[in-house]
Amino acid sequence: MRAIDADFSKRFLFPPALEDFLPADHPARFIREFVEYLIPEIGLDWKNENGDGRPPFAGSLLLRVWLYGYLHRITTVRKLEAACREHVGLLWLTGMQAPDHNTLWRFWKMNRETIRRVFRESLQMAVQAGMIGFALHAVDGTKIQAQSSTRTAWSRRKLEKYLARVDEQIAQLELTIAAHDGGQDEGYRLRDELTNQQALRQTIAEKLSTLASHKTDDLNPNETDARMMKSGGTSRLAYNGQIVADLEEGMIVAESLLTEAFDQGQLLPMIDQVEQQLGTTAAETVADGGYNTEQTLVEAEAKGRSVTLAAGPADAESHRDDPYHFSRFRYDEQNDVFVCPQGQQLHSEGAKNKGYGRNVEVYRCSVGATCPVAHLCTSSSAGRTVEKTANYALLERHRQKRRSDQGKANLKKRSVIAERPFACIKRHLGFVRFRSASLLNAAAEWTWICLTFNLQILLKRWKSETALALAC
Repeated sequence: MRAIDADFSKRFLFPPALEDFLPADHPARFIREFVEYLIPEIGLDWKNENGDGRPPFAGSLLLRVWLYGYLHRITTVRKLEAACREHVGLLWLTGMQAPDHNTLWRFWKMNRETIRRVFRESLQMAVQAGMIGFALHAVDGTKIQAQSSTRTAWSRRKLEKYLARVDEQIAQLELTIAAHDGGQDEGYRLRDELTNQQALRQTIAEKLSTLASHKTDDLNPNETDARMMKSGGTSRLAYNGQIVADLEEGMIVAESLLTEAFDQGQLLPMIDQVEQQLGTTAAETVADGGYNTEQTLVEAEAKGRSVTLAAGPADAESHRDDPYHFSRFRYDEQNDVFVCPQGQQLHSEGAKNKGYGRNVEVYRCSVGATCPVAHLCTSSSAGRTVEKTANYALLERHRQKRRSDQGKANLKKRSVIAERPFACIKRHLGFVRFRSASLLNAAAEWTWICLTFNLQILLKRWKSETALALAC
């Protein structure tokens, strides 16, 4: 029996048709249908500026190429240019056209805002398909390394150390020159070195001034938007990628890229973005303790947002080793006293202004230093005091909500809903570092990658429906 091998002399009686290149459930067919659905809804910024030369590639063709590239982890323009000549899926999508890397990059750059409209339209498609449930949303963030090098970034700590060293060398040189003043010996020869050191000092001072103007301690001059952030146990120049994910199919329903390293204050803007894009929000939104601040809960209450946040810095769960943390004190509203874990009462001493218009009511222990556990509770000889803010009742209601069975169940789902997209983005899609500098470009990349994650979910649904249609 002869083994099957390629017959390079094979000829076709009829020219091959593009439709015969791919099976019915190939991802390229899904991309074509997706773009055909989008084109009436979005405006592609792509045209031949002067009308001269050969006709330009259609914007829809270039969009198909980029979508296919991101789905297959081909995100650099030169590799994508090569893939247009080698991948059968791209040969089919382009009708065997081959846009060059400059054309691909210009299209990507000109449509940084358009891709956000594509992202929104993909969500509308998912809503129509019943793939977004609005029962539970989870908000989370992750650090993605910036394109520019961390190693070559300016550090305030290092620059100040260098500046002190240069100042010391300048002082020594000036003393040496003064001791040999007027001669043609050592002092004369050191004048050039002094000039070099003074120029170096000026350079360091300018770098420190730049850091001060950007209000940061670390900065890469080639990418001034990136900030030093802790990720994976190390600090590196990065951006903070935020998402909101839906429980139903795990789709990302909102995304944003920030230069702030912390998640505080980002919860409500992300929920607002969901409402702007989809017209409504989930019945409940959950997030980890990094979003848990008093201001966030107050604003959520004012806007009517139902949220459940994991324990924050002010909660007992974050202070398991402190049996006398404030969150373990129970407030007796009827008698207007706090009751400590030992059963002692703390009575009000009146209001106190904490600055910035923030008033608190101070409660002091009536037992004071005579309490047998006073040395564990406070270092004050006058007795333990606690402060009750105007929002204490709201914060306590949220704690009770978080500790309820439903609250615990929702928070348990949070890690699955919100962290799964990050795992897929970093592992399956291989996106661990931005490929282009500046917040503008990095934000567009983040939108592309979040869109790609959603397309994988839509593709899975499309394949199942295609298989069902073929079976009928």
